[in-house]
Amino acid sequence: MLAFALILCVAADSTATCTPEELDLRRTAMQAVIINAPDRLPLILEQLKKRNDRCGTSLRRYFLEEVNRRYGEGYAPPRDKNGKALPGVDRMRYARDLAGDPDTTVQAFALNMLNGDTATSSIHVVGQVAKNTKVESIRQIALSVLIRSAARSAGELRAVYPSIKDPQMRLTIVRNVASNDSLAWQWLLDLAGTAKESPEVRAEALTLGLRTSLRDQGTRTALRSKGVATSNALASVYGKLNDASLRLQVVNVLSSRPDDEDAIEQLGKIAKSDTDYGLRQRALQGLQASHSKRALQLLAEISVR
Repeated sequence: MLAFALILCVAADSTATCTPEELDLRRTAMQAVIINAPDRLPLILEQLKKRNDRCGTSLRRYFLEEVNRRYGEGYAPPRDKNGKALPGVDRMRYARDLAGDPDTTVQAFALNMLNGDTATSSIHVVGQVAKNTKVESIRQIALSVLIRSAARSAGELRAVYPSIKDPQMRLTIVRNVASNDSLAWQWLLDLAGTAKESPEVRAEALTLGLRTSLRDQGTRTALRSKGVATSNALASVYGKLNDASLRLQVVNVLSSRPDDEDAIEQLGKIAKSDTDYGLRQRALQGLQASHSKRALQLLAEISVR
């Protein structure tokens, strides 16, 4: 095919002229290939990626625009004579391939194409861009894509979180992870216990961490069977908190677990040795609400201290 040969030759030749007229000619040829020979698209893209000049950048952008237009919404893969679907054009494949393009205009278009795509491979690519890019505008686009797919991208959001400097965006990530990943409680509690985090992030992470399904007895029992003592995790973060109101949240959650042996032990420690009288009182109330033998034993010990 003449159009295919023309594109391939020009794409591979970084010394080829790139006047507006020549660029228009190449676009016309590329359009013909995209429409009539989509099986050649991977080879064309590989050649285009070898060019980092203005012409290569323009052609890669045009390639994405045309593929997205031709094979976007409403596109149905071809079928054989028996009605069985044949392999079609996966436009997201090309978007993933160019999401790390050296040109930010190409990169931004590719990321916007991936917006809403919940495929694991797409989410991972976007997460890597958000984590590694040095261009803040590109990072913001990548983060917005991840947040839109937060139900599937919570893991990528957690991974990219340390590279985010903007306090408001850090809060946004914390909230989205908490809303979409019920198993993120340990990550949230770790944030709450990290001294270098802002007071706002620590407070939000603690509040959201305590709202997870950890309050459910069945979940706590299942986690304990795997060697994960959630009440002990709460006690660990408690010792890293300096704000009395945040510590009170932890005590309140521990107090809501009258049948949890780990929670009872932690309440006993707080009631015996915390320097805040109000927190000791609240821990005592938690022990009184539990009628377990261990709670009564701890109350007896405290009474004669």
